[in-house]
Amino acid sequence: MIFQNRISKKKEGAIKSFTNDFVRRKMSRIVCLTGLSGSGKSEIVCALEKDPRIGVVRLGETVRKKCQLEKFIGTTEEYAEKFRFSSICVFLEKEIKIMLDCKEIVVVDSVRTMADYQFLLKMSKDVKLIMIIANRKKRLEWIRKRNRIGDPFNELKLLNHDYWELNYGISSLFGLVDKFYINDGNISSLQDTVMEYITCK
Repeated sequence: MIFQNRISKKKEGAIKSFTNDFVRRKMSRIVCLTGLSGSGKSEIVCALEKDPRIGVVRLGETVRKKCQLEKFIGTTEEYAEKFRFSSICVFLEKEIKIMLDCKEIVVVDSVRTMADYQFLLKMSKDVKLIMIIANRKKRLEWIRKRNRIGDPFNELKLLNHDYWELNYGISSLFGLVDKFYINDGNISSLQDTVMEYITCK
């Protein structure tokens, strides 16, 4: 009888611990960041992750790393087609859960599809979707400056990449966006504005 009571108490404690973790996770906010290539998402994320309350998950970086690890022959875009209808977030679920347990806010950079968004909706009751918009000429200028392998470095390639991103899934998110921000080049001001919005209860 004593042995059974000990098992019962252990079980009760485990359930209570799990429930507390689950409730805390559900209370943490997920901020989904979307926008076309070169719009300034990375610069915003770099500023946000300096805040100890905020954790950051980079979907685009994950796709690029998986592409390299699997030695995929083709472009990153071609590799990303694998995840058009099944979110890349699946590979980061554990990381996102850990962050939700220890951070007030988790920013998920480069959410591009409805599958990504729906996956994240299941992980928290508080999900915000932010879209960063910037002029194509400015975006091309910033893309050239960052000099990332595989980026579109001329106007025609950027136009084709924009078309691919919109068709891939970004266009399906427009009607769900909670906040649109225009990046006119004043990145410091934009970082402060986004920070104020996502930390507001």
